[in-house]
Amino acid sequence: MRCSPHAALIRLGLVAAIAAAALTGCNGGSGGYPTQINANVRVINAIPDSGSISVFLTPVPNTNSGIPQETTTVVQGLPFEGLTPNYVSVPEGPQTLQVAVEGGATFVVNTNITLIGLKNYTLYLFGPSSAVLALPNLDLTANTGTGQFNLSVINGAFGTPAADVYVLPPNVSVDSTTPAISGVPYGSSSAITLLNGGTFSVRFTAIGSKIVLYDSGPITFENAATYQIFMYTKGSSTLLNGMLFTVGGTGPGTVINSKIAQFKLVQVAPGTPQINAYVQSGLIFSNLPYLNATSYALVPSGASPVTITQSSVPGVPLTTVTPAFSPATDTSVIVTGFPGTQTAFALQDNNTPPPAGTASVRFINASPDLGPVDVYVDFVKRASSVATNTASPYILLPAADITAPAPNTYAVNFNYPGTQTIALSIPAFAVNAGRTYTLYLAGPASQLTNVQTQDR
Repeated sequence: MRCSPHAALIRLGLVAAIAAAALTGCNGGSGGYPTQINANVRVINAIPDSGSISVFLTPVPNTNSGIPQETTTVVQGLPFEGLTPNYVSVPEGPQTLQVAVEGGATFVVNTNITLIGLKNYTLYLFGPSSAVLALPNLDLTANTGTGQFNLSVINGAFGTPAADVYVLPPNVSVDSTTPAISGVPYGSSSAITLLNGGTFSVRFTAIGSKIVLYDSGPITFENAATYQIFMYTKGSSTLLNGMLFTVGGTGPGTVINSKIAQFKLVQVAPGTPQINAYVQSGLIFSNLPYLNATSYALVPSGASPVTITQSSVPGVPLTTVTPAFSPATDTSVIVTGFPGTQTAFALQDNNTPPPAGTASVRFINASPDLGPVDVYVDFVKRASSVATNTASPYILLPAADITAPAPNTYAVNFNYPGTQTIALSIPAFAVNAGRTYTLYLAGPASQLTNVQTQDR
């Protein structure tokens, strides 16, 4: 039985208490007890809003076994997108799986699973922290023919109920081809599929769609190997990311970041007529008027300049900003400032689905000359001193489902900081559950207004 010697390093009282239990009685399999057969487990943290996690397994008590029931600390402090470096040996049979988030007061997972002795498992943990799913996937290999490899896919991308998977030469479009693996439901694994070896790009789409949500770039699949690909979200409203594992081998696997990201453009520059946006000299958005926002558009991932021009003078830049365009993420590019001093700033959007019965909202101060503001929602301060060209943290508001007769509405006031003096009042800001919103304070101080966007 494996017992962690490092539990005392965890600062959380909850985690420390569980880890301390793992330090007691580390002599299983001796003293006349029956021989314990073990399984092997490795862990992946794909909970985008969790921070670091710790994972514990405790055998479900069996009064007939005669074996003491000790907790195994499988991993401590595993960050988002973290992969344990190797398999950890744990007892076979029914286990209580508990997952603690750093800073949390309760377990985000507290359930029973069953592990078969002498077998290898990859424990996938995914979904928002309010609804984490745990999938202990049995790492199976299969025979192949000459020049072939095996592939299975796990869908951990909440918000993507079912996905198609294309395995194509890098220069071949999905438009005229069929998926290699079709309709993988959320929270499950596909069957193992036999494919010809070589160098391919893996692409994910929603089932039946040709809109690419993930592009791995070239991957070389070795002959006679068995692979798992795990799809998950980093907080985008639609885009996915991927991890690749060799089944039957050792090591943690590899994050294969997507070659695509997406952004939207928000035009809140007073006195500036319609604008265009270019990325790598390609026109992405055109003719966006004042106090409007676009939907998201795909761009290559990685830092790249976004050049803003006036639509009527497309060859003359008004301003440029260089977002990070992190793989598989959403970004908002906001254009503000008075004529002659226009500027643009970029903010990464967190479009992780909020907990059931809530909407997620942030507030952005895009007024070029007002200065910082406090934000009140139904007359309760929810954000303090939001500076010019910055955003508040996201907050959660109770909200009715989209199918309800009417959305929830909230009175939102932007106040001068530290005072009860209102700069702008919005009497009925409407939200629905499961959605993510941004409320922009816009316009000059003498003529304030707002722009509202639904980002998810």
